[in-house]
Amino acid sequence: MCVAALLCTQMVDPSAAQAPAYQAPPAYQTPLYQGPAAIPSPAAVANFPIASDARLAGDAKQTRFILDLDKPVQFRAFTLADPYRVIVDLTQVNFQLPAGAGIAGRGLVKAFRYGLVMPGGSRIVFDLTGPAKIAKSYVLEAANGQPPRLVLEFEEVDRTAFVQSLPPENRPELRPAIAEANAAAARPEAPAVPNPAPGPPDKRPVVVIDPGHGGVDNGTQAGGGIEFPDRV
Repeated sequence: MCVAALLCTQMVDPSAAQAPAYQAPPAYQTPLYQGPAAIPSPAAVANFPIASDARLAGDAKQTRFILDLDKPVQFRAFTLADPYRVIVDLTQVNFQLPAGAGIAGRGLVKAFRYGLVMPGGSRIVFDLTGPAKIAKSYVLEAANGQPPRLVLEFEEVDRTAFVQSLPPENRPELRPAIAEANAAAARPEAPAVPNPAPGPPDKRPVVVIDPGHGGVDNGTQAGGGIEFPDRV
């Protein structure tokens, strides 16, 4: 569904005499969105939340992801199957994570990638080691010297539970039926063909011949020994 990576926007010091030369990000950080607005102005970048660090903790049963921010963000998280993934869509974020963030996984997460998916929106994609559910997802306000944090907690589940947690349009076994139903709904209806007007009734007698009996099944016998095959 989504190929992903990072649009790392470097903050430029207004007092600098010359902006640093642009360096292409590594392959795992290729921008998700590459339209005209993919590179916002420095003034716009200054207003976006900044993600400064990301880390994983836990094991193959329960895994936690933490993203450090400078201000809270709005987000939504959901799962996808085949391959197993967790998608987090959030308001546009200026990712300033350490180099190589997301390459190494832990517990239920093989790796994750992140970047701009559209103007005003960023995305984080987690590649999972197997079926898992989002047990909890929340944003913590800054407190006790800690910055605001986006937290996701994953728990291992079996495939049946994983698939049942998906919306119908994302369930692998339902996709063909949904696609066919959508295609049928999109097809224009054929014009109704009027039924022909009934003609006069046919008063001729109807004779039905049933030659199905014979061999080991001779059919019904009438009184006097008359057998069914002798009459048909």
